[in-house]
Parts: sequence; C-alpha cells; structure tokens
Amino acid sequence: ITLLGSTLLNMAPSTAQVSGITVVGNVAFLATSDSNEEFQVWDVSDPGNLQRRSTLNFPQEVTAVEFSEDLVYAVVKDSNALRIIFDNP
Repeated sequence: ITLLGSTLLNMAPSTAQVSGITVVGNVAFLATSDSNEEFQVWDVSDPGNLQRRSTLNFPQEVTAVEFSEDLVYAVVKDSNALRIIFDNP
C-alpha cells in the first residue's frame, strides 16, 4: 500500500471522527461527528492536494453515507432519519 496524500480535517470537537467514506470518481463524501459539518464533500482528484468543497450541518452526527444513481444517502444518528442529498443545477 502506498500513501498518495493526506490532509488534516480540523473537526470540532477535536475528538470528532469520520464514521463513513464513499468515493465516486474524484469526489469523496464523508460522514462525521463534527458538530458543525457532519456531512463533507472533498475533491480527491489530486491526492497530494485534497480540497474540501462543501459541507452540511445536520442536527445530529452522520453515521454512514452511500452513493447510488446521482444521489447521496446520509444516515443521521438518533433521529431515525435518512437524508437524501442531490445537486439541483
């Protein structure tokens, strides 16, 4: 295994964790316990220069993410909620 790149996520609180990652092409979707950015979108096209592109703040931490047919599904902890995220151009 060869490390191609890495980045510091700077999540709040400092004990926040990534609980799920789904990568589609050059985009990574992260499920996190960050108190303000539970859902994150990263450009991973250049592994040596990973860039955060977007975030969403949910009422609870996101515990899992999945991608299917141009939709991102995010499972939100403790609210029995499934969020469906899409780009509306």
